[in-house]
Amino acid sequence: MFWLDDAIESDLFIDGIVTVVDLNNYDKQLGEDTSELLSKQIALADLVLLNKVDLKNDSERAIVEGHIRETNRQAKLHSTQHCKIDVSVILDLRAFDAHGFKLSDYK
Repeated sequence: MFWLDDAIESDLFIDGIVTVVDLNNYDKQLGEDTSELLSKQIALADLVLLNKVDLKNDSERAIVEGHIRETNRQAKLHSTQHCKIDVSVILDLRAFDAHGFKLSDYK
């Protein structure tokens, strides 16, 4: 791994990447300078939390879910309100394999 301290390395590991998408502001964020960052975060996520689902109707939600799926078909998608979620959904994902990881694949 990349840990500088061998003692820390034994207890810590990258479990997976969790990204929170603000459903209510998704359209606005796509039009901003940060849209590339948003797309990269979704593309690399193992789990996407689609937050504020209570503020949009089903058709608006389906459009955003479609965009997320176009960007990342592998990530799990979980809907939330106020980012309330059982921690068991976001912990112990075991989604990251450091041995198969190549940074060059994501540039």
